[in-house]
Amino acid sequence: MDKRYRVWCKNKNEWEKDPVVLLPSGELYDLKNHMALRPDTHIVEHSTGLLSAKSYRGDGEDARLVFEGDVCEDEQGGPFVIEFINTPQFYGLAMKYLTDGELMHLEEFSPTTDLIISTIYEYGHPELLENRSGGI
Repeated sequence: MDKRYRVWCKNKNEWEKDPVVLLPSGELYDLKNHMALRPDTHIVEHSTGLLSAKSYRGDGEDARLVFEGDVCEDEQGGPFVIEFINTPQFYGLAMKYLTDGELMHLEEFSPTTDLIISTIYEYGHPELLENRSGGI
């Protein structure tokens, strides 16, 4: 499993730029400022280990690592978000389609055609953020 992660700060409304360590206890620690980060103001998103076909940032990247919370588009243009789902009917990383809520296992992700278009924080749909919780 890929051990990379990124951290979203709810207060600053942006990704943490300072180096942040995820401790074995699950706590976040800011190495630059020498302080623990509050779990109610920060969200950790783990890497899936998959690469997308293309970066959404328009920075010349051909591929980009896929994380939880990424909004992707399939070859038909259907947007979906990468989420960890834990219900009696579904467990694991999933592609959740934004149009109808359909869930598909992440194994269906196609790195040759599916591409990341945004993250749920930058996508412009606040309803996607309603169930996001701080911490792990």
